[in-house]
Amino acid sequence: MFQRLDKLMPQSLKRTGAAGPVRAAMILDEVGSALVARFGQECASAMRPVKFKNGIVTVRCAEAAMTDEIKMREAEVVRTVNDKFGDGTVSGIRAIG
Repeated sequence: MFQRLDKLMPQSLKRTGAAGPVRAAMILDEVGSALVARFGQECASAMRPVKFKNGIVTVRCAEAAMTDEIKMREAEVVRTVNDKFGDGTVSGIRAIG
């Protein structure tokens, strides 16, 4: 009796307790991609998603002015991530500089 790998992986992640951290890493990666799409690679390279907790993504910025830019486009980034992971996954972005 064989089981498909895509069916086993989520079960294994849950059993080992790695599902949460793996999902958080995937969300941070998607936020990074959304930042590149909105700001371009050069600007986005100075914005690094560093934490996902309780629906809030923390993004560390190289310059304080970038935090304002992220706040202005927060809704767009949140919508992009939630389109992929489900509504309510990300509720906001905390930009720190």
